[in-house]
Amino acid sequence: MPPICENNSRDSNEVELSFAEEECLRQLPEPVAAIAATGTVTLTATPVVAVAATGTLTVATLPADGDTVGVAGTTFTFRTAAPGANEILIGGTVNATATALAAAVNALANVTATASTNVVNMVASTPGVAGNSIVIANPSNPTSVVRSGANFAGGVAAHTVTVAGTAFEFVASAPGAGQVLAGASTTTAATALAAAINALPTVNAVSALGVVTITAQTPGEDGNLITVAKTGNNITVSGATLANGAEGVAGAQWFKTEPNSFGDFGSELTKAVRSFINPSRQRKKGRTVGEEASGGYNTDFTKSSLNRILQGFMFADARELPTTKSLVRPANADRVQNVTLAAGYQIKTPAAFAAGQMVFASGFDNVANNGLKVVTAVTATTYDKLLAVTPACVDEAGGLEKHVEGCGYQFASGDVSFAVTSGIPALISVAQNFTLLPNFIPGAWLFIGGDASSTAFANNRGYARIKSVSANAVVFDDVTFTPVTEAGTGKTIRVFCGPIIRNEKAASLIKQRSYQLERTLGQGATSAQAEYLEGAIPNELSIEFPSEDKIAADLTFVAASRSFRTGEPGDELKDGERFEADGEEVYNTTSDLYRMRIAINNPASANLAPLVGYVSEGSLTLTNNASPNKALSVLGALDFQFGDFEVGGSLTAYFSDVSAPRRIKDDTDCSFNVIGAYSNYGFVYDMPRLTLSGGGLTVEKDAAIMLPIENSAVENAAGYTLLYQFFPYLPDAAMPE
Repeated sequence: MPPICENNSRDSNEVELSFAEEECLRQLPEPVAAIAATGTVTLTATPVVAVAATGTLTVATLPADGDTVGVAGTTFTFRTAAPGANEILIGGTVNATATALAAAVNALANVTATASTNVVNMVASTPGVAGNSIVIANPSNPTSVVRSGANFAGGVAAHTVTVAGTAFEFVASAPGAGQVLAGASTTTAATALAAAINALPTVNAVSALGVVTITAQTPGEDGNLITVAKTGNNITVSGATLANGAEGVAGAQWFKTEPNSFGDFGSELTKAVRSFINPSRQRKKGRTVGEEASGGYNTDFTKSSLNRILQGFMFADARELPTTKSLVRPANADRVQNVTLAAGYQIKTPAAFAAGQMVFASGFDNVANNGLKVVTAVTATTYDKLLAVTPACVDEAGGLEKHVEGCGYQFASGDVSFAVTSGIPALISVAQNFTLLPNFIPGAWLFIGGDASSTAFANNRGYARIKSVSANAVVFDDVTFTPVTEAGTGKTIRVFCGPIIRNEKAASLIKQRSYQLERTLGQGATSAQAEYLEGAIPNELSIEFPSEDKIAADLTFVAASRSFRTGEPGDELKDGERFEADGEEVYNTTSDLYRMRIAINNPASANLAPLVGYVSEGSLTLTNNASPNKALSVLGALDFQFGDFEVGGSLTAYFSDVSAPRRIKDDTDCSFNVIGAYSNYGFVYDMPRLTLSGGGLTVEKDAAIMLPIENSAVENAAGYTLLYQFFPYLPDAAMPE
């Protein structure tokens, strides 16, 4: 076969699918670049260089044997003959005696001295005001040797500028490390200062007409922490730190998915064609007047494959624990800056980390920095939080792929106990106020107990759904264990939880999202060519739980319009940051399901009786009943109208007795939840209140009798219909058997 010189066809393996959240319908957010902090140093006059302090001793008459004089703490004694250490030979003249005295003083470490006739001129070895403290002791014969004063005088400090903790001193010549040539003008001094500051690793500097402008090398608010200081009246600084640094605002963020297949993906076009009465009976070419855009795909259900997009299907923000993996804030807005043994994790985040929280750390180079840890203290700095943890960390640089996620709480020793009152279990505290803990809300699921016996109750270990929360009691209405009253004496009980996504009742919490779906279709000239669904509304979701298979989901969107990019210059892929899928292991229905059941609600017990026993398959469905609104002069949808939020599903169970179909007929109040876990993370899908239908038995030759059940979820007492919760970390005890 001859070589193919051009692309006559495209392979499906070239296709990739990504989604980005829109700022408003059909419009992606525009990025705003981070702003670097700046500051100025202004030289109002030529900087002063250091001047050494001076003093004099004048030999007015020849001293007598035994007369003394002191300089810088050393006493010198005059002798007529054979002088020893710190002794000075009295010469034949006052000039000769002054010369001998100068030689002795010059031997001191911090003073230089020379004689001029009968005067000893002394200069501090180090220029600056420190020399003014050098003492000239009063001579024992002050009429013979006369001092200039009790101390050296005239020492002047050099003007200095300190940037990011590094000081620069102005000198008159031959500048060394940490020194800057003052020069003959403010312009030359500023030029030299800018060059010195430029050598620092965190800032850049330029000068013009005596003004040095300093800019943080890394844009963002952290630059506002870079300090600037000065000494001397000839220098002014704009502030104690650089200022006006600001974090950037993310533009479009494209998150790659892992589609198994696609449903209808594109648009149906409506053409207005002229077809009038004429002898030839031919129609005229029409034009496009309408568009119905939509698309869907099937993807595996993994640890994170649905987490972000489910916010769109639920019309709500995730209720998050403190995390650097926020689903609500832009990706990478929260990040680990640094890790140290002394301080723990330094995290840039507004999230409310607190002592007692458990966090799960991942992605770090050092094994000691990964895994489950307990926060022992949180220190807030200007922009960051320092999380001291146990087990302790080791020193390591931060990074965007290194994460710390809140995953639960460890309570103080003996603070919590378990109580069962009239069949209703509750977690009871002495000191901990449960209402202050994120995601301790009605409907949330907890896993109670760690792996160690010191962190778990002996009997009450398992999953539990919260019914109500007060300061010192968390009451449960569905548990996976048999609850008994039990003290927690001497135990630091651990409770694991995670982010929650559910449809919300309060108008302030309802958030409609729209997306753009980008499906690449092979390489163009300068980028991949692609088609886009714009103004895409998450409309239908179906999650299938087949027997002995992986769990997968079908996601369907209705869209305002469809557009294309050829990959040619000027027509490349849409702008934005792009994030790869995590490539995680898929959940399966054989080893990863902890529980999947329809249970009979019972206000008098949290040990809910199952409606049926073993299940062969099941599904969960959601629809937002979105439909497009059309308007004149608009091709495609103007916006969308939404019907009821409908949640349902089906389940096929093995029939054992007639109690189940009887309860279906009697419209017994039931709930449906799926709990799954794998490799120390997990999930819950929960519909706390159902209307059941179906119940017709399937009886076939040589086969088990099966009971198909259809369920339709309705609003429950906590104000939602469907809740999805995922656990960033779970102990081994939470894994399916």
